Amino acid sequence: MSSAKQKADELKDKGNAAFKEGKMLEASKLYAKAEEVAPKEHVYPANLSAALYEMGDYAGSMEAIARSWRLSTPNPNLALRLSTRAAKALAHGVRGDSIGAQVLVNYAQVIEQLQTVASQQESVTGEGVEPESARVWREWRAIAQEGDDRSSAAHEARVRFAGIPIVRPGVNPMLQYYTVGQDEMLSLFDDWGPRDPYPLRISTLSKARLSELSFLFGGVGDARNVYATLVGGHRAYKALPKDKRSAMRMHLTMLDIHPSALARDLVILMLLNDCMAPNVAPEVLAETKATLMYTYGGAIMPPYAHARQQKTIKSLMERLAAVPPRLPPWLHVSRDGIPAIRASLAYWADNTAKTARDMIAASGGSTAKETSILQMLQFPGLTPSYRAILQARIDRPLRQINSAVDAWGPDQARAAGLNDPAWDDARVMKELKSRRGKIVETLLEEHLSGNAPPRLSGEAVWFQMTRGLVPPKELWPKHPEIEHWNKNRNGLAPYPDWLKTQLKATIENSWKANMTLFDREYSELSNKSLPNCKGYPDLPPDGMNLPRLFDAFNRRFGIDTGGELRADPESPAYTHTMRFFQGVMNALKALEGSVKLEIICGGLMEELGKLRLGTDTTRPAKFPRTFTRAYLSNVPDYTHGVLNTAIFVVPCLQRLPDSAVGSNCLMNSGIWQNDDEFCHNYSLLHPRDVPRFLGCDTIRMDGVMGIVSLGKKTLPLPLAELATRPELTRWLTRVLIYICVPGTPGMQMARVRMPNNLVAFVHLLVHLRTVGYPAHWLSEFLQTILSDTLTTDVAPYLGTFPIPLSDLSRSVPPRRVRLEPWLAEFEPIFASAQAGLPFAVQVPSGFTTAHDEIGIYDAVVQLSAPDLGPRFATAPVQDNVVGIVLYQPSKAFTASSLVRLIPTILEGRATEPRRGTVCILSSPQMVDIPGRKVGWRLSRDRVRRMREEGWVMVVYRTDNHEAITLPLPASKWLELMDEPELD
Repeated sequence: MSSAKQKADELKDKGNAAFKEGKMLEASKLYAKAEEVAPKEHVYPANLSAALYEMGDYAGSMEAIARSWRLSTPNPNLALRLSTRAAKALAHGVRGDSIGAQVLVNYAQVIEQLQTVASQQESVTGEGVEPESARVWREWRAIAQEGDDRSSAAHEARVRFAGIPIVRPGVNPMLQYYTVGQDEMLSLFDDWGPRDPYPLRISTLSKARLSELSFLFGGVGDARNVYATLVGGHRAYKALPKDKRSAMRMHLTMLDIHPSALARDLVILMLLNDCMAPNVAPEVLAETKATLMYTYGGAIMPPYAHARQQKTIKSLMERLAAVPPRLPPWLHVSRDGIPAIRASLAYWADNTAKTARDMIAASGGSTAKETSILQMLQFPGLTPSYRAILQARIDRPLRQINSAVDAWGPDQARAAGLNDPAWDDARVMKELKSRRGKIVETLLEEHLSGNAPPRLSGEAVWFQMTRGLVPPKELWPKHPEIEHWNKNRNGLAPYPDWLKTQLKATIENSWKANMTLFDREYSELSNKSLPNCKGYPDLPPDGMNLPRLFDAFNRRFGIDTGGELRADPESPAYTHTMRFFQGVMNALKALEGSVKLEIICGGLMEELGKLRLGTDTTRPAKFPRTFTRAYLSNVPDYTHGVLNTAIFVVPCLQRLPDSAVGSNCLMNSGIWQNDDEFCHNYSLLHPRDVPRFLGCDTIRMDGVMGIVSLGKKTLPLPLAELATRPELTRWLTRVLIYICVPGTPGMQMARVRMPNNLVAFVHLLVHLRTVGYPAHWLSEFLQTILSDTLTTDVAPYLGTFPIPLSDLSRSVPPRRVRLEPWLAEFEPIFASAQAGLPFAVQVPSGFTTAHDEIGIYDAVVQLSAPDLGPRFATAPVQDNVVGIVLYQPSKAFTASSLVRLIPTILEGRATEPRRGTVCILSSPQMVDIPGRKVGWRLSRDRVRRMREEGWVMVVYRTDNHEAITLPLPASKWLELMDEPELD
C-alpha cells in the first residue's frame, strides 16, 4: 500500500468516526482531504457524497457521486447505494434549485448509468414491497419529465399553495371590527413603547439604505403607531447630518384585514390633509380640527363635526372612484382593496339610523373603573404570577395615598368633595373617617388611570355624564351647554341631578353618532348570530384613555407645536389630541416628497405571501417588498403567536442589524405563568430553542407584560447550529399531532387561539428548508405521515390552553399513530403545491398529482340544533376552531360520538370507524354557519368514490367537541368552481 493510500485511509477512518457521531461537516472535510491525497480512488468521493448529502448539499453530493462513478465501477452494493443517493440528491436538488439544468446536462451519462443500476435490481422484494432504489428513481423521473419550464411551474405551484387557507375557519366568517385601540403609541424609529427602547440607528446607514426605510403595520387598526412613527421619523430626520437628509425616504405600509378600519384611517388622513391646506379660514380650520378629534376618539360629535365628517366621507368615495385615485401625493391605496373600502364609506354616508341617544345607551354607564387594574385583579383566570405583577403596581401608590389622606385636615377633605356648606370642621373630619375607604379608592383610580388633576380628571367627570368630549374654546359659542363645564372644569363640585338630566337630553337630541365606528356587517348582521349585540359598537368605557396616551407621547417626544397649542384646561382632551396630530402634520410637511403611506386591505399572512411571491401586481413595482421594521400589535394573539410570526413575517424583514418585528399580547395576558410558557404554547419550543429551530433571533420574549420581538438571521444556518434530527422529528411530530387533535381554548375571557391547520404545517416544512434543515430530513418525515407509518411517543395535548412548559418532556410509550383519516387533506395540498416545494415528496398511490383534478365543493347545511346561541355565548363564533368530518355512516356511531372519538382514532384504539371510511379536514375553504354554507377542497376522484359509497359530511368544533351540523349526504355536495386561472 502506498503511503498516499495509507494516509488517505487514515483520513477516511477519521471521517467515518465523525460521520457516525453526526459531525457531517468534519466528516466531509476529512473525506475531501482523503480524495485530495488519493484522487484516483473512488471510495473517498463516494464517502464524501454521503456526508454532503446528509448536510443537505445535494449539488455537492451529486458531483462527488459522479467523480466516484467515473473513477471505476464500484462493487454492486456500493453501486446501488450511489445510485439511490444520486436519485435522492437529484430530486431534492432540483426541487430546491441547487441543481440546475446545466448540471443535469453535465452528468447526463452518469445519471443514465446510475439509473440502470437501479433498474437491474428486482422490481419488488419477496414481500411485494417496492425497493427504495426503484421508488426514488421513479420519483426522479416524474420530476425530470416536468421539462425546461420547471421554474414557471414551481412559481405557479407556490401561488396556488399560497391561496389555500392556513388557519381553521370560525363558525361565522364575519370580521370583528376593532375601532379605537388601547395600547400606548410607539415609533418604530425609537422603541416598542415607552418601556421598551429599541432605537433604529439610521445615522449609521449609508445613503442607499436611508432611501429604503420601510415599515409595516400589520393589523394597523386606528393607525396610532403609524402617526407616532411619522413623528419619530421627523425627529430622526432632523438629527441626521444635512448631507444625509436628502437621501432619507420612508415608506409606511398600513395593512388590515378589515376594510372599515382602513376606511376610517383614510377619513382621518384626509382630515389631516384638510388641516394642512393653505389659507383656510380660522373657523373652518377649528371645525376641521374638532372633527378630527371627534372622529378619531369620540363616540358622538356635534352636528357641525358630523357635517364635515360626512363631507370628507363623500369626497373620499369620489376620490377613490377615480382612476387613478385622486389622493395626496404622500398617500397610496392598493386598488384591490378600494371596492371594499368604498362600500364601508357608502354605509357611513347619509346614514341617519344611528343616533347619539342610542350610541350613549349602548355604551352604558360604565367608567374607567370597570376596566381598571383593581377590577382586573378580580378576574378568576389570572395566574398567581400575573396577579402579583398587578398587585405590585398598586401597592406603592396605595401606601403613598394612605399616608397623604391620614395627614389631611378639613381644607383638604373639602377639596376632595366633602364640601357640604352645612358641615363644620368636626363634621367634615367625621365624614372623612367614614368615607375614607371610598376616597382612597377614588384617588388610587385617578392615579392608575392618569386622570389625576389638573389634566383630565375634570373632563373625565364631564365625559361620564355626557359621553361627549369638550370642544375647543373657539367653538364654544356653538355649545350653550358648555357654560356648565366652564364653571366646574376641575370636576370637584358634584353636578346636580337636574343638570345631568338636562345635559344628557341636550347631547342626545343635538349631537350625532360617529359613523366611522360602525361596520355594516358587524353592526347590522351581527344581531342574527352574536349574543347581546344591539347593532352598536363595543366602545372603550374610559373616554380619557386616548387623550391621556396622546399626552404621554407628546411629552416623551417633546412635540413642539410652535406655541400654537398650550396646556389648556379649558379643553384638555382636545389640547392633547391636537398637539399629537400637529406633530404628525409637521412631519408630513417637513418630509414632503420623502414619505409615502400605503394602504393594503387583506390578511397579514396572505398579503406578505404575495410580496414574497411577487404576485402583488396591483402595487407599484418600486414599492418595497421587505421592511426595516414591522409592528403587528396583538395580531399574533389571533394567528398562532410566535410560530407564524417566525414563518411568515420575519422572512419579510430587510437584512439590517436593527431590523425586527414586534408584537404584544392584549387578548389574554393574565393567563400565562411566565414568558416561557407564552412562547411554548404557540411554538411548542422553549424560547432559547426558537433560533435553532425556526431560524430567527429572539430579541425580546416578554409576552406577558411587554413586547415580543424577533429578528432576522442570515440563512441557511450551518447544520451545527440547528436542532438535531431526532429533536426536529419529535418537535414536528408534536406540531402535527397538536394540529390534528387540538386542546381546549379555555374560558371566554382567557381563551387562547391556536388556529393553524395542516396547510400551515406544510408551510412550516417549507420554512425549515430555508432555515437550513436538509430537504431529505423533511421529506422522509413527511413520507412517514403519507404512508401512515409514524411511530412516536408524542400524544395529543387534551387539556386546556395554555400548554404548560412541562409538556415539553411529556411522553407515552411509543406506538404507531393512525394518520390515515387526515391524508385526504394532504392530497389537494400536494396536488397544488408539489412542484413548488423545496424538497421532493412521493405521494401515495391513488393520490392525484394534477392540480386541476382538485375541486372546491360547496354544501348547504342544517344546524344540529335550532338555537346555537347559548353554546356560542361560551364558544365564540369567530374563534378558528372549525373542521369537517367526511365519513361512511355506521350503526356503531353517531356524528356527535364520532367527533368525540377523534383523539381515540388518532391513537389507533378505535375499531370504528374502519380504515378508509373517515376523512378529517382541518382547512375548510369556507364556513358560514349562520348562512348555512360550507366549502372544502378535495380530489374529484375521491368525491366520486364517496358518493358511490354513500358518505356524509358534518361540521364540528374542536373546542367543545361538538358536531354543529346534521350529516349531509355526498349526493348533495356541489362542486362550486373550477380552480381559477393564474394571472
